[in-house]
Amino acid sequence: MCKQTYPIATKHIENNTYMEDFVIGTSTDSEAITLYREMLQLTSHISLPLAKWTTNSKALQGVWKQENVPFREITQVLGVKRNTDKDVFQIDVQAKIVEASKKPETKRLLMKLMSKFYNPLGLFAPVTVIVKILFQDTWLSGIKWDELLPPAVAQQWHKWINELLCLKDIRIPRWIGFSETSDVTIHVF
Repeated sequence: MCKQTYPIATKHIENNTYMEDFVIGTSTDSEAITLYREMLQLTSHISLPLAKWTTNSKALQGVWKQENVPFREITQVLGVKRNTDKDVFQIDVQAKIVEASKKPETKRLLMKLMSKFYNPLGLFAPVTVIVKILFQDTWLSGIKWDELLPPAVAQQWHKWINELLCLKDIRIPRWIGFSETSDVTIHVF
């Protein structure tokens, strides 16, 4: 309906909306500002205002300061935190650790905590695979949902919980050194 009036915004809104987040990158500051203006007009036209603005473009941040648009230096999209000032991805595990340490170690708690690690980019897969293996072990041993974990599994669980604290120090650069025109594909397993 709005493709004629907002050609750039409509093209991107169809392909870059995930759940309630619109996420996209541009090659230049001027493209970012043009896209911002079109998105603002389009979403206003369809009564769907956008929130949680963030960018690492200093030019777009300058536009937002002039227009009094609040923006965040650190934001979260699909379970992944992004620090736009340092242009890195990170994960916040503190709340997960606190929650896990207060409850009895059961298969249900294992599943609950494992599901909190939403990791669509696979950046933290080396860490999350450990708890997935532990959870699989509970199935293979026939443990019921609210039954306490056997000592060997509980010990591995506590070791994993304690190692989670190391994740807060990990910063993964967003830009990996290739432009849009590079013929590169990233595969995450």
